[in-house]
Amino acid sequence: SASLQHSRLSRVATNDRNTEFAPAAALTDAELSRRWQFSAWSGSLRLKAENLTDERYAGTVIVNQAAGRS
Repeated sequence: SASLQHSRLSRVATNDRNTEFAPAAALTDAELSRRWQFSAWSGSLRLKAENLTDERYAGTVIVNQAAGRS
């Protein structure tokens, strides 16, 4: 089987005042998979490629990290 997934990530506030933001991003992933059955044996193969357009995005945001919070 084959699948294609497209996700849109909204911009995210990075401080309590909501004056600074990590930018929005659009991500596209693709996946191919195949299952085999041979008598008592079975097998599967899965290939997945993420972020096909190689877009830079914020995976995690820690609010007010620059202010010394952790």
